[in-house]
Amino acid sequence: MLEIHRAVEVLTGDANLPLLPAYVRRGHDDMLDTEVAEAAAGRSRLVCVVGESSTGKTRACWEAVRRLPAGWELWQPVAPGRAQALQNGLASVGPRTVVWLNEAQLFFQAPSSGLGEELAAGVRELLNDPQRGPVLVVATMWPGYWHELTAVPKDGEGADACSEARALLAGRDVQVARRLRPSELEEARRVAQSDPRLALAVENAIEGQVIQYLAGAPALLSRYESAPAGARSLMNAAMDAQRLGHGAILPYGLLAEGAEGYLTDEEWDALADDWLETAMAYTAAPVAGARGALVRRRPRARRMPGEAASGDLSCYRLADYLDQHGRTTRRETPVPEALWRALLAHGDESGYLALGASAERRGLLRIAAQFYAHAKDGGKELAKLLEDCGRPEEAHLWWIRSTTETGDSFALEGVLRTAPCETPEQVERTLTWWWEEVPKHSSQERTLSSLIQRLGPADDPKALQWWHRVAEHGDSESEWVVVGHLRETGGPDAVLAWYLERVGSTHWYLRKAADLLVELGRTEEAIALLASSDPDDSNSLRLAELLLERGKHQEAVEWLVRIAQSSSAWHRDEAVQALLRAGEGELALDLRKRTLNWHDPFVDQTAVLFEEAGRHAEALAFWRRASTIGNPRADVCLGYARSLVRNNELAEALTWYQRSVERGKYPATTEPWETELLRSQGASQTDVEEWHYTYLNTDYFLGKRLRRWSAPMEEKLAWLFELVKRGHPSAMSYAIRRLCDAGRESEALEWALERADGGDDRAPQEVASLYAAAGELDLALQWWERSAQQTSYGHAGYREGASALREAGRTEEALTWSHRAVEAGDVDGVLLPLDLYESLGRNDEALAYLWDLTERGSCPRTDVAADFLQRAGRERDAERLRRYGWEPDGSIAAAWTAPMPPDCCDHETAFGG
Repeated sequence: MLEIHRAVEVLTGDANLPLLPAYVRRGHDDMLDTEVAEAAAGRSRLVCVVGESSTGKTRACWEAVRRLPAGWELWQPVAPGRAQALQNGLASVGPRTVVWLNEAQLFFQAPSSGLGEELAAGVRELLNDPQRGPVLVVATMWPGYWHELTAVPKDGEGADACSEARALLAGRDVQVARRLRPSELEEARRVAQSDPRLALAVENAIEGQVIQYLAGAPALLSRYESAPAGARSLMNAAMDAQRLGHGAILPYGLLAEGAEGYLTDEEWDALADDWLETAMAYTAAPVAGARGALVRRRPRARRMPGEAASGDLSCYRLADYLDQHGRTTRRETPVPEALWRALLAHGDESGYLALGASAERRGLLRIAAQFYAHAKDGGKELAKLLEDCGRPEEAHLWWIRSTTETGDSFALEGVLRTAPCETPEQVERTLTWWWEEVPKHSSQERTLSSLIQRLGPADDPKALQWWHRVAEHGDSESEWVVVGHLRETGGPDAVLAWYLERVGSTHWYLRKAADLLVELGRTEEAIALLASSDPDDSNSLRLAELLLERGKHQEAVEWLVRIAQSSSAWHRDEAVQALLRAGEGELALDLRKRTLNWHDPFVDQTAVLFEEAGRHAEALAFWRRASTIGNPRADVCLGYARSLVRNNELAEALTWYQRSVERGKYPATTEPWETELLRSQGASQTDVEEWHYTYLNTDYFLGKRLRRWSAPMEEKLAWLFELVKRGHPSAMSYAIRRLCDAGRESEALEWALERADGGDDRAPQEVASLYAAAGELDLALQWWERSAQQTSYGHAGYREGASALREAGRTEEALTWSHRAVEAGDVDGVLLPLDLYESLGRNDEALAYLWDLTERGSCPRTDVAADFLQRAGRERDAERLRRYGWEPDGSIAAAWTAPMPPDCCDHETAFGG
């Protein structure tokens, strides 16, 4: 039912137990109930329940939506595929519908086709459409997928592939804990009196993981760990296939062939002839009444009555708990070659992009190229791989294919980087190919402009012909060149004629022509041109501006009123702003109030307009609405708080001040009048100080504040010590630095030791650094070890220890510590152990170490190994590794040829190949 895990079975005489075990309410249920209540009250909502496998996410959603009143319907898009089903049915979703998106990553984490982003945008549109609301979108996913979909990309990571998904999901999560809290465990014991399944789980679950026990997780894990070699190899193949990027449905052939790679020669020789059938039966058998490790999924093939099925079409699905277990415990386990072969032979092509990336991350360039070549939209990835490993001729054909399919400007740049474009003839051949074969869009303009410039100066006939052609497609730089040439040869009238010839193709040229007329002092002609040409909203705004400049106030106002009722939120806002500038304040505010879409991005700006007009009560309504749209920004929270103060709703104002502090670094929240507000509500000086400390805890960097503060050192230290007690992430470092600068190192060490003994996990790193600075390296190492064991960033302690040991000349120990740093996650620190190996003259060990990291996906840097080989004097091996990568057995790959695009002959002909 709605993909809720089946519960374990118990031996009991009661045959009338309900399908689902008794429910134990937990902390997240209250949050879900709030969202459901909002939906029931008429406000569309999305809530995403995030938690690990078998922690009760889906059941919690079901218990929450059951509270909706009669008249609500539930829609679960599943067939023909989840993403496709959502795309097909989303437009038909109407009011009072629950959209059930279990495992939401399957909808929003689509491959490069962009379907996931399209669906995320569609769901956002559904939530913001008052005509289709209220709706309640209920989603679930694992934490890893949540992070991938909502994380903001770092600089240099390329395109933001999840911007729509992040805008949809961020701030709408409800986190589900892995285990029950003590109070929840007590509640479970009470509820379990009426359900023997829950009683069994409460009695036997370890560390409060009652929900996992109900879903059969411990029994499933036990069955995996005690499985015979054949069955265990099947489960390992399934877990690895999915963590590498294959979808949840695993073909029989993939499992059968991939499993062989997990068996030793001795295990393989000992298998019975029917080992595969026996192993499949073992993995499919139910465990404690719950589904087995690998559940068969038989497709419903469409064929004529009596027609036999062609081949074995059976597929299997791995239990969620084992999937997550594999992603955690097997994250760095080497993948046998047999599984890669099986994935290429039997894998689902929808996962080939992800599988190719996994292979590339392990330096298996030949295998990655095969996946990319057969993946939908994989041409760009293959071209990039080939170019990165120094094979531009092969990359060129794939860049061409990607460009002709999508018009992608990045791919077009790849074509130009790898194409021969030295002579004017070669340049013109490339431009002709672009003109005839490539979809056109504005993102190509920079690349094309640089190419046309290679033909010659702007007045060169061939170059000018291409500038004109590209300008016709909206390229601003090409248009600038064409207009400049026309001005030089024919004057402004020639430019005006060129604009007017193109007025019918786009409203942009109408605006250009009008602006040129104004520039020539022919404003009345510009007004007449705009008024007679059925202008769009942008040109209507320009017309109104010109009318105001000419003193035609009433006519301008009429145009602005028309625009203020446009379908475009941006143009509506511009028209209102223009009316305000024209002195029509009451009219502007009235229009804004009547035409505002409560979901458009200008609700908070509307509130500001009403505040500036002194209409504070009306402004409050707009602030209140702005605070309910998505996850309101800190400045919206702050504006709402101040509006509440103006309207004498002081208690609620404090809540929104607090939220503004939590959501952003806004110094305005510490202004004196807000302190007065606190005191007016009965706050003591202690309460005021508490407020300020709460604010300061949101600001990581304290240096500027400390430098500007003229207080005595002791007062600054007391302030920092208080912040440390409150868990401030960087205050301890600031305090120790100031103590040491004042020559009070022993006092700093004593305080840091005291914090460490009190359980502060940031203190051991500071203690270690203080001991190291004092020349007590062995003591420092003990504390770096403790820091590494206690924190999630343990690699920092190991890295610091390795560097200190190296400086002390203790190279062997430094090597051991550098290994620990890399194992703990310091991938960027892999150069340190390499340098240490090299200094010890142990190059073969260094290379084996690099392969070990690469094989596990821990060091996606084939170039690091190649550089090391180069330094070791093995130039040929270094070049071969750069060009061809590794093989799964750890050897450097022999030369291989990349797959050719299907229509490569046409590509070669287009470029004169």
